[in-house]
Amino acid sequence: MTDSRRTKSQPITTARIERAMDILAHWMVKLGDDGVKCLPIYERLEVELDQLSSTENKMAEVFARAKRLQDQSPEPLRQI
Repeated sequence: MTDSRRTKSQPITTARIERAMDILAHWMVKLGDDGVKCLPIYERLEVELDQLSSTENKMAEVFARAKRLQDQSPEPLRQI
């Protein structure tokens, strides 16, 4: 018998990390003074968000650069 709560792994996205940070922040506030115990998790999510955002931004730059080159010449690789 399978567990109906189990779902396929979803890709990690900036939106999912942001949502996790929002939920964690909510619970940290609810916990009062004990909320500080969750700070390492929050900090880890910040690092993961920064890294993913950086990767997404870099890839956007790569695609823009490749498109510019393609727009300049129909066969850009032959000119290298």
